Amino acid sequence: MRATWFIALDVVRRRAVLRGRLKRLALDALRRASSSSGVLVLDARLLPMGIRALVSARSRMELRSLLKRFVACFSSTNTVVEARWRASAHVHRILPHQLGAYRDFMRRCGRSGDASMSKGSQPSSNAHMRALTAIVRMVERSNESRSGSDETAARVRRYVAEHDAPRDDRDAFARLCCVIFAAGLGFGPVARCREALEAAFCGFEPSRVAELDEARATAMLAMPIIRNRAKIDACIDNGRRWHALTTGGGSYLARVAAAAADDDPSEGWPRLSAMLRADFSRLGAMTARLTLKRWGFFMAGSHPGARRLLTRLHCVDAAAPDAHVQRLIASLAQKAGRDPYSVEASLADFAADGPCRKEPHCERCALLERCPTGLAQEPQKAPETNARRPSESLQTAQSACGLPR
Repeated sequence: MRATWFIALDVVRRRAVLRGRLKRLALDALRRASSSSGVLVLDARLLPMGIRALVSARSRMELRSLLKRFVACFSSTNTVVEARWRASAHVHRILPHQLGAYRDFMRRCGRSGDASMSKGSQPSSNAHMRALTAIVRMVERSNESRSGSDETAARVRRYVAEHDAPRDDRDAFARLCCVIFAAGLGFGPVARCREALEAAFCGFEPSRVAELDEARATAMLAMPIIRNRAKIDACIDNGRRWHALTTGGGSYLARVAAAAADDDPSEGWPRLSAMLRADFSRLGAMTARLTLKRWGFFMAGSHPGARRLLTRLHCVDAAAPDAHVQRLIASLAQKAGRDPYSVEASLADFAADGPCRKEPHCERCALLERCPTGLAQEPQKAPETNARRPSESLQTAQSACGLPR
């Protein structure tokens, strides 16, 4: 003979993790567990830290089977966010005269869960930064689990080294040429033939590059480098311009330092960018900012992958200027006591090789529960249940999970 029971099962440490996708997964797991165990779910409410349900079962053994199946079903589908359930649940048999009071309690649970997930108060700036710092840690853990800790650390070190301040004019000119060759291709192909490029361009010494003639430029088309005649000619021409600007005995980096003193980093070094476009050929606004970025001017431009990730997290607006994105990353780095380039490298790595690519794989993303863009792409259909009456189906609450703008 069936009896009515009250069940309360919470996650470990009663952490408020059942939001958004996890909330729907828990409801679907309860529906499947109910179907396979023979226990009828009369009413169920999801709170951020656990589940409350009124069920109809023949014995405690059936309830135990329901709970075990529920945990198994939930664990099999929750592959992104860790949400472990407590080893024991609160189970109480309800007498007929107590049923009304328990139904009132379930309704209050529903209202409490809805309210907790729809708070509209804006968190403080410190709370916002703590949340973003947690995002960075999750990104770094995801990168390490995907590529291994050694490879991830090596990628970050390479990125920081490539954007460190150049040692001298030769190093700065080499980075300028690499930016020109990377246009339209990315820096991967340039890095793979870096040694051949250095040999072809006389070690990127501006004075020696300035002496290269038409015959040498034609011969380069047979070398194992990026065989683009327009880019080759641009680098040779820029070598001549660089040499002409430093003929008096100074260095071009000294010219850059003098111009930087009168520029505004918070606006992305606009005067420096204009100076580079005037001094060299084949440098547009984007390549000029990218050159400055490779010379250690962090605020000059944002990495497209890091920017895409922060935009999908609603941390920055899609139309925000690059300087705004860089200020946010710099603030995150300061909060975490890190180099800004290392934080940007982690975000860029996650966006390039992780789930947050141009065509995202949100279902595999470790940030899904904090990403408004990912949650918006998921189906909103509520799971069905085998309840006795339609009015007693499982209840769902809309989630307002995600980082504040």
